[in-house]
Amino acid sequence: MHERGLSELIENTAGGLHQLGPDGTILWANPAQLHLLGYTPDEFIGHHAAEFYIPPERFGELWRPAMLHQGVDDFQALLRCRDGSGKHVIIHPIALWQGEQFLSMRCFIRDVSDLVKLEDELELRLAQIQEAELRKNEFLAMLAHELNNPLSAVLHSIATAQIDESHREHALDIARRQAEHLARIVNDLLEVGRVTQGSISLREEPVFVRSIVEQVVEETEWHLKSGQRQFTVSISPLADTVQILADPLRLRQVISNLLDNAAQFTPADGSIKVLVDSTDNQVTIRVIDSGIGIAPETLPRVFDLFMQAEHPVSSLSGGLGIGLTLVKRLIALHGGSVQARSAGLGTGCEFEVRLPALPGTAKLPLSPDTPIQPPARLHVLIVEDNDDAAEALRLLLELFGHVATVVASGPAAIDAIRNRDYNAALVDIGLPGIDGYEVARQIRGLPNSEAIFLAALTGYGQEADKRQALAAGFNEHLTKPVTLERLQAFLSRVR
Repeated sequence: MHERGLSELIENTAGGLHQLGPDGTILWANPAQLHLLGYTPDEFIGHHAAEFYIPPERFGELWRPAMLHQGVDDFQALLRCRDGSGKHVIIHPIALWQGEQFLSMRCFIRDVSDLVKLEDELELRLAQIQEAELRKNEFLAMLAHELNNPLSAVLHSIATAQIDESHREHALDIARRQAEHLARIVNDLLEVGRVTQGSISLREEPVFVRSIVEQVVEETEWHLKSGQRQFTVSISPLADTVQILADPLRLRQVISNLLDNAAQFTPADGSIKVLVDSTDNQVTIRVIDSGIGIAPETLPRVFDLFMQAEHPVSSLSGGLGIGLTLVKRLIALHGGSVQARSAGLGTGCEFEVRLPALPGTAKLPLSPDTPIQPPARLHVLIVEDNDDAAEALRLLLELFGHVATVVASGPAAIDAIRNRDYNAALVDIGLPGIDGYEVARQIRGLPNSEAIFLAALTGYGQEADKRQALAAGFNEHLTKPVTLERLQAFLSRVR
């Protein structure tokens, strides 16, 4: 009865069990073992155990120590199933000896496939975390480099302007360019976050690509022609009659980023070309440079976020590896595509943007030849708690011929407008006490407040921030740092 009970227990146990003879042949196996691997008794019993190990040599690592009378701990192996898949198992072997004669080995099997899968997933996650940490550290190092370089240029230029009057104009020109470069870096960081989160909505309208290209070229030509670099623009006649449905601001951003990328990687004696062409259903913009080119192994990843920070290719390189990511994603939002080409390092590169064209033709409108009217003398209230920022803006407004008053808090701004008439107010959002939104709401509650033009002046520049500003009563939202041209355009709209 005892042997019969033990046999029934072995047959009905949930764990796999099989017995091996002196030559490694499988003598018997319980139903749980056969079910685990999916074999019939004839397909499993009578075969050599090594046939079911992946690889077969792995069986020897279990068998040899047992033949030498050495203890064998729990042994992890991968066993082949009937369907060709594998099962990760833990084998607990018990070798049976009679004196010096080996009789058999019983192998108790425990399926750990799920556990191994979880361990693999955990290992993968840990590797991803380590890679993300490495990418973060590399990015922060590159960010510090890219911010410190223009900051140094700004500080040195200001010092030069203070010390040497003869170099003042040139030094301040350098400082302004580098400050604009800093602003672009910050804006790119914000933009890539918005695009990756899907929070950018396009304001599309029919536009001529030629107009957009010419605007960007006019803004960046001084940079593209630095040194002895040759810069040319070629626009086909069809570009005058074909329009696309696009957000003009975003399209300018795309072209500007491509030109900036070409300038970064093209030496001062190189060349940059912009070619614009179109057909009945497509507009093509190509930016071609004679710069350092792109290595074949890097080319497939050139649009990846922070790719440049991970793979610096030259002392000419600059930026954070964000611009091309923005280009690809903004073009995709417009229903277009962008492709990078390069024959390798030292051969230059080409970026080609393709956008769907609108059906039909139209004529490029001529710019009206209207005389520029001198700006009116305005009374402007500056609400800013940063003393240096407020004073710099006050001096600039006075240079424009306006009268500027500075207050440093929300309540002071409300009192100032209650007691005096102002044409406009530039209000910082991050004020102590009550924020700029509340300031705008309270100002709009004052008598005759509709006569004052309110602008939110803030470092918060997402679409939600702009909507919140307009809802609070602001007429306009200006994101810091505000360029000279943007400030002048704002003042020209104030009556």
